[in-house]
Amino acid sequence: MKPLLITLSLTLLKLISLGQSKPVEITTFFSIKGFASFHLLICSDNNFYTCASNCTEADISKGKWTEKNGKIYLTPDKIETAIVNASIESGIIESDTVVTFEVLDCYQKPITGYRITFFDKDMKGYNYQTNDSGKLSVQKNTFVAYLTKDDISNIRYPIELTSAARFLWEKYSKVILTLNYPSFIITQRSRYNIREYKKECWLKTKKGLSLLNDSKFSLKKLQ
Repeated sequence: MKPLLITLSLTLLKLISLGQSKPVEITTFFSIKGFASFHLLICSDNNFYTCASNCTEADISKGKWTEKNGKIYLTPDKIETAIVNASIESGIIESDTVVTFEVLDCYQKPITGYRITFFDKDMKGYNYQTNDSGKLSVQKNTFVAYLTKDDISNIRYPIELTSAARFLWEKYSKVILTLNYPSFIITQRSRYNIREYKKECWLKTKKGLSLLNDSKFSLKKLQ
């Protein structure tokens, strides 16, 4: 009986683990007119993300969505919680001289070309970008602190730069930065602003979505 119970327990734990690791499905809707584009990402975890971009910069937002009677309702986050930021995990790997950074999006996908500014003891900054795997490595004894591109964007006054800097502690040799947006949204343009707007309602159509209060503004579903 005990071997059977153990087998059943292991099977149950495996099923629970598989359920927890189920990837989030993302449905993308878009509109492109000349240099201007708009993308809306509807995710199976009930989060949504938007990006309205032109040739130089983008306005982005995120929030929660619900569906009722063929209509999709978007409730945006407050602007202070919609700001791009990163959760940080630090650890130790087999290296005493190099610290490796890994930058992931909110769904654990690597972000390519993400800029991190490192500072030496004189607080002179040096820019590095992540590779195709979302990683970059720097020498520990060269830099004492760092800021992400979004840390810098959120600084209002230059005097805040020093107090906002994140220190490179000697004992850590690996740092994982997980951003609160999908990579698709924050890599559309090198510069982006947080878009603040009220609730929206979109109607489902055969080809995509149509804005309830402005039927001329429609989005196609990306196949």
